[in-house]
Amino acid sequence: MTSLAHPRLSGLARNPAAPQDVLIRLATHKAGRHGMSLRRGRLEDAVVEALLTHGDDHTAVGLHGDRISPEMRRRIAGHPDPAIRDAYADFVRDMVG
Repeated sequence: MTSLAHPRLSGLARNPAAPQDVLIRLATHKAGRHGMSLRRGRLEDAVVEALLTHGDDHTAVGLHGDRISPEMRRRIAGHPDPAIRDAYADFVRDMVG
């Protein structure tokens, strides 16, 4: 679903042809982060870093598996904020519950 408040930002963030520097800038905006959460395929490490810098636990839910590199998975696993570190596990636990 596209962000209704900022559909262009959300749509641009989902665009597979959007360059890395655009995605990094979009990570600073909630609609951009939302669009990237719906994006298919792998996210570059620099984009994941931007998402971790500007996002929150809702953003971190989508940062798992093959979408991110092993290095970024280790970075998230060691993140100082437990809400970021445990976002995906908490999401799965809530969905099962």
